[in-house]
Amino acid sequence: MNLLFLALMGVCRWTGTFSYSAGNIAGACEDMMPLHTSFKPQATTAPFGITVSSTTYTPGDLITVTLKAVVNGTNFKGFMLQARKTGVTGAVGYFSSSSTTQFRLHNCSNTQSSAISHASGENKMRFESTWVAPSHHSLGNIEFCATFVEEYDAFWMVKSSPVLSTAGSAPVISKVSLSFMALSVLMVLGLVPEPFH
Repeated sequence: MNLLFLALMGVCRWTGTFSYSAGNIAGACEDMMPLHTSFKPQATTAPFGITVSSTTYTPGDLITVTLKAVVNGTNFKGFMLQARKTGVTGAVGYFSSSSTTQFRLHNCSNTQSSAISHASGENKMRFESTWVAPSHHSLGNIEFCATFVEEYDAFWMVKSSPVLSTAGSAPVISKVSLSFMALSVLMVLGLVPEPFH
């Protein structure tokens, strides 16, 4: 009886471990939570990280995003990656692709190819992708968010990249500076007397 129970447990675990090995995880678009029942995300520092090719972007820019192990000897089997406006959960922009043998694209937040995930459960030390910023408008500050799966019972959720800001955005003008500029214009026009020297 005990042997039969252990054998069935092994089959259940094997099935669960590889049920999403092909990256069919579009149902996790919003919370980026793997559907690994009975297991919670790790509370420790993730042994994986996200790097980006630029800390600024303009509409239509291509940004190279790299997921990689930051601790020697560690690998991730699965991942999900999105770009998000800072502090917002919806995916923005899209990932470009010429081949889907290494990864899968998902339509999250009603945006085509706005998320990318693994296409196999093989060990990975590094994964590189290209994200395309929307061409019609600026999103403001964005960050890339990823969930990494090392094993079925070991995963880290929504790890963030450095924040990317819009290149060439207008500097913030304080109320004091604005008041001073307005006063200067009025003085030039002769509507306000110049101060005594």
